[in-house]
Amino acid sequence: MAQNRFKRGSGCFNCRVCGRLTRDTGNDNGNVGLCPECLELSGQQNEHSDRRHQGNFDQCQECQSQLSGKAKKHLADHSDLFN
Repeated sequence: MAQNRFKRGSGCFNCRVCGRLTRDTGNDNGNVGLCPECLELSGQQNEHSDRRHQGNFDQCQECQSQLSGKAKKHLADHSDLFN
């Protein structure tokens, strides 16, 4: 789960997936260049693939049940990026 605070001294960068301006939260999102929500979504999308779930990630009820509220909203706003 993403932290609510930015890592002290970290600079801003644009998320490689959604383009949103963000900062490193200390949960490896800065290392991969993703905002916290895209990091969570990409991890869950990878799990969807690894477990060989059927259909699109954004329609998988099992995967959706494990997402945080912020990630669900982010997915709704950017569902075209996570199919």
